[in-house]
Amino acid sequence: MRVRRALSAVVGVLLLTAAGCGPERIVLSGLADGRYEVVLSDRRVYGYVPYMVLEVRGGRIAAVEYDERDPRTGRSKTGDEAQNREMMRLSGREWGEVVEELEGLVLKAGSELSLDAVSGATRTSDAFREALVRALEEARGGASE
Repeated sequence: MRVRRALSAVVGVLLLTAAGCGPERIVLSGLADGRYEVVLSDRRVYGYVPYMVLEVRGGRIAAVEYDERDPRTGRSKTGDEAQNREMMRLSGREWGEVVEELEGLVLKAGSELSLDAVSGATRTSDAFREALVRALEEARGGASE
């Protein structure tokens, strides 16, 4: 347990350090208030479809929820024991913990954010970034649901 916590702390520090050097800066300003839902139906992450809901209030991101769902059943990847075991093996954390970390980075960011992949969760990190960019594009255009 101590090793896992230490590893998580090191990964967190590395992620925060790398966030300033990331390849793509994501601008988080100029957003219209509303609720924006994005489904990346053209993309699969180990068979799951990325899904994000972004809420903007007062021109700032107030909430972000990311999930990956089975396209046949709609079930969340969180309940997939095999996927969670594999994520634990690769990153030392469950899938939900990785998602919470990514969501937290967005909520804590100011006007810009650089997101690098979380170690052991590159495909989820990339899909999260893509969903976030699409949701922000909608928020800038005011296409609220």
